[in-house]
Amino acid sequence: MALFNEQGERIKGLAKNFEAEQALARIKVGLADNGPGFTPEGEWIVARVCSDYIQYCERGVLKGTTTSGHLLRTMSWLNDLCAYCGALPLSQLKKGHITTWIESHPTWLSTETHRSVLSIVLEPVIDFVCRFLRGVW
Repeated sequence: MALFNEQGERIKGLAKNFEAEQALARIKVGLADNGPGFTPEGEWIVARVCSDYIQYCERGVLKGTTTSGHLLRTMSWLNDLCAYCGALPLSQLKKGHITTWIESHPTWLSTETHRSVLSIVLEPVIDFVCRFLRGVW
């Protein structure tokens, strides 16, 4: 997923990680400044869904319906996912994006780790979006 700097130039390469994080932060700040119902250019992006789900988990911890361990793993893995493809419109997110992201982590070799990451990244987020769109949230 392409991120762009303030001059509109595409950010490429691992050496530009800080610049990519800044670009993603600008997206997140834009979402926060415009309120929870704001959708940039009429489309949901991965970073917004992840951010909303993290906030949902934080509320769950306060209510006692979610564990703090789940929240910490969720925050870690979803923030990492957002660094990889946070600016991607949700409608364009494909299995290949998630597979490539997981495979880019050399310490995530076991199938157990893959399952854990997928359960945090996909299942709850998809459930959250479905409930949100139905107005259950």
